[in-house]
Amino acid sequence: MMNKHINQELLYGVYSKSFLIITIILITLFSVIIFMNYNAVIDKYHDYTWTLMSFEGNETAIEKALAGEFHVEKQGNITHVKNPLLYHKVMTERYMYTASPEYMHLQLLESSIVFNPIVFGLLGLIFATYDKKFKTIKIKTVRISKKNFSIIKQISLAISSLLIFISALAISYIIAVGVYYRLLNIVPLSNFVTDVSLVNISSIFTKLIFAYIIALLFVQIGYILGVIFKNRIVGIMALMLYVYILPAFGKYDLYNSIKLVSLRVFDFYGVVRISQITETTLFNAIIIIMTVFLITIITSTIITSKRSSFNP
Repeated sequence: MMNKHINQELLYGVYSKSFLIITIILITLFSVIIFMNYNAVIDKYHDYTWTLMSFEGNETAIEKALAGEFHVEKQGNITHVKNPLLYHKVMTERYMYTASPEYMHLQLLESSIVFNPIVFGLLGLIFATYDKKFKTIKIKTVRISKKNFSIIKQISLAISSLLIFISALAISYIIAVGVYYRLLNIVPLSNFVTDVSLVNISSIFTKLIFAYIIALLFVQIGYILGVIFKNRIVGIMALMLYVYILPAFGKYDLYNSIKLVSLRVFDFYGVVRISQITETTLFNAIIIIMTVFLITIITSTIITSKRSSFNP
């Protein structure tokens, strides 16, 4: 019986094009990262070639510079680079590596910490508000209990989040491969070493699971915001305000905890960076994430159970 209702929820997402729209949004955002990395390669390669020209063909000086070391010093907003030729070469190699098929899928997973909160928060808002919009909650809760209705929503959200995330990731990876081969026509790969020895701090499976957990967490947060406010615009504005604008509310802040765990899971070797975090322990961060996740599920279930079907 519940399988039938779960299928109905998923079919709504398909026929309403909600899944398609969310997937396209996520692919578009992933593409931003892909082209940021593309531009980083082009910029660093141009910096390298301009610096190389300044040596005016002095092969001895060039070899000495490339065999040496570079140092980067920051004084306020000014950055001083000692041995810029080697620096620009190393940075070109680094961004070529992160643009490659070998690393790009990891960088897309890293960007989930930035994009998943809003994208999947929006998905949760859609699932929470469309019954009110089409006045279908009365029909559904006649056939099943409100508790089961809420459980069906949670399961549908988990399944749809996984399908959307994997689909967007796969399509974006294909785009990234195409962009990488375009780079190969611009940057002479023979002049650079892109076989970077990078020690992954976690497995690809761990990275994928954590990225999905972020999606699952914020789809639940989006859902509870939709249940409370009954309005998608208010809900998405609240999410954007919290994730992108407001500073962290100390070491017990949810997004701060997510960023701390991300530093233990992702390598952040490419263009994706984590902003400043408030230090806390990994244990506390995990507990906060789990607690918020459970609270959103329990709260949405209670509100749905108590709220009248005739005034949803």
